[in-house]
Amino acid sequence: MLQGGLWIGESLMQRLVSATSRVQAQASGAASAVGPSWFKDLTDREKEVATTLAAGASNKEIARALGITERTVKAHVGAILEKLHVRDRLQLSLVVNGQAPGRP
Repeated sequence: MLQGGLWIGESLMQRLVSATSRVQAQASGAASAVGPSWFKDLTDREKEVATTLAAGASNKEIARALGITERTVKAHVGAILEKLHVRDRLQLSLVVNGQAPGRP
């Protein structure tokens, strides 16, 4: 439901990710695609967590979607941040959504 220009129930992270994705799609003339460079060192489960997180999901939502505990999600997120050399969830989301270059 839209109220005052904001979707009720959407987190700030979800709105930021959505807005950034729209801007990139408009700039490139196509929807952003997940590039192969960012995920080469991640496990399959870490890739699932990263893409779900990049869509704006909370740890609880990721845990429910993947059938794992929130504690496991936190462990995966920590490992992903370290492997990709990013500081936080927003930077990770930008990398996964093609907004920022993946770091070696």
